[in-house]
Order: sequence, then C-alpha cells, then structure tokens
Amino acid sequence: MLTKPKVKPERVLPTLEQLAELLGIVIAIVVKIFKQMNRPQVQYWIGHERELASALKTALGRGSKAIDPQLTDWLQFYREVFNLELDPTDIKLPAERFGFGWLVVVAKGLTRNAVFDRCCQRFGGKAWRYYKNLDEAVTHNDREPIETYVIRVRDSVEADECHQNKSANDVIKAGIKGITTLEQMLLELWYHWKTNNHLGQKSLTIHSGSRSADGSVPNARWGDGRFRVGNVVPGDAFDHWRVREVVSLPVEALAETG
Repeated sequence: MLTKPKVKPERVLPTLEQLAELLGIVIAIVVKIFKQMNRPQVQYWIGHERELASALKTALGRGSKAIDPQLTDWLQFYREVFNLELDPTDIKLPAERFGFGWLVVVAKGLTRNAVFDRCCQRFGGKAWRYYKNLDEAVTHNDREPIETYVIRVRDSVEADECHQNKSANDVIKAGIKGITTLEQMLLELWYHWKTNNHLGQKSLTIHSGSRSADGSVPNARWGDGRFRVGNVVPGDAFDHWRVREVVSLPVEALAETG
C-alpha cells in the first residue's frame, strides 16, 4: 500500500519588525553579559566565532519551539506596560484544563499598589479602591510573586458563571482555587491592553484567593465608569457575584521556579 509522502509545514518568515525587535533584545542581553566578563573571556569568544554562533542558534531555536504563544503575548505586555523584560525559560506553566483559555503571568516582585496605580494611569484616572494601601490591607494571598508564576483562568469577560451566587467561604470549603487581588488586577490590565475594554461590567468578581486584615474579601468590577476594588463579607453571596477559578502549580513547584 502506497503512503503519501509527509509534507513539511510551510515556513512562515519573520517580519522585519520582528527581526529588529529580536536583535534589540539579543544586543541588550549580550551587553549585560559582557559587563560581567573580563578581558580574557571576551577575547576567547572573539576567537571562537563558530562556537558562539552555534550556542546562539541552539538557544534561539529552542526558545522558538518552547514558548507558548500566550506567554509571548504576556512578555510583550510586560515590556509595554511595565517596562519589564521577563525570561521565558524561567517560567513554568500549569497543566492545561478544558475551558481555561487565558494565562495570567505574575512577575516577581509586583505589588498590589503598583499594579493598581498602573490601572489608574491606563484607565485615565478612572479607578477607585476602598483601601488606600492595598499592600497593607490585603494580608493573605494564596499565591505571592516571590518568583514569577503563571495561572490559568477561564477565557470569559465575566467571572465564572458556574460559581455564580457562591460566597468566598463556599468555594474555599469546596476546595476551589480562586483568583487573588493582584492576579485579578493584572488580568484587568492585560485585557484592556489587548482589547481597550474592561472585564466584569455585569458582575462582581470575588477574590477568594485573598483576604484583608479585617477579615473581608477583596473584589473588583467595572462599574459607574471606573475600575473598582472593594471588599465583601466572606459568607455573603448574591446573583451578580461570582468567583473566578484558577489553575495553578502547587506551592512547592512555584518555589522551585527560582
């Protein structure tokens, strides 16, 4: 029986803009490396051009196959919105789950105040928070950016319909992982960067992965023409309140990313 020959997928060439951007990144990385080298080390690479070319080819080739397209999108988001350059080789992704189509990348060292301030800037001052200092007020979070980490959430403008009319206490008792305040603000910021629109215009998202010092649960929504970060009683539930469930790596795996 004759078999059809395998057809190689057509190679899609990069654009000049992509090449220019990549070249700029490579130059910046090389400059940082050179600043840490001594004169004999630099001279070694000058005399071993082929070895250097091979190392660069291996590194760039491996990266192009390994980086998830959504992760690439988040790397660009961090460059444009926070002027941060993240290393994708240090970032681990949680397992895929059906329906959880969005990534949320939380960069190492980000604070709730810094992200809220960036939201305020990007939304033209249309942002409000119940607590003036979110870093001090929100004292418990299921995940903290000790290292850069990633979660997956459902790709929906409104939080999860399946967790409608559930309190923070309900989902915690059921063992459901919920989004934190920092993660939700980053998701809102990323969504606006992508679409120039806002999440949660019809419902309020409870941050069941976070708790404030006074025992309340933070929440967020777009209402009355601005981005609002408030708080609710942990045992309360209403029809227009929802929880956004997350898929994340175990805490021990997050620690290993460093």
